[in-house]
Amino acid sequence: MSLRRTTSAVACVLALAAAGSVPAAAAAHGRSSSFHRLSTFPAYLNSSIGDTAAAEISTVTADGRTVVYTDSPGKRLGFVGIADPSRPQPLGTLAMGGEPTSVAHLGVTCCWPA
Repeated sequence: MSLRRTTSAVACVLALAAAGSVPAAAAAHGRSSSFHRLSTFPAYLNSSIGDTAAAEISTVTADGRTVVYTDSPGKRLGFVGIADPSRPQPLGTLAMGGEPTSVAHLGVTCCWPA
């Protein structure tokens, strides 16, 4: 495994999002806001071969189906589908034209596949 893949695999964006990083949403579903790792997602799966990828800051959409994370080295945001948290799916990236340092979700529902 290359160093690039090793360092990007360390990012556990799914674990943060699926475990109640949005306490209001967790409480609404009767879940505690404690941390429980459900799975991990290697950030390099959302990038081109040879790209540096790192998941840094993350949030989850209000519907709990998508993780959005910053990828500062790649100058983009990454998206991961977590409709089935045990099987996260890469949903692609959005180029930012600079290094994103924060991310928040404003409650707009999008069109990601189920």
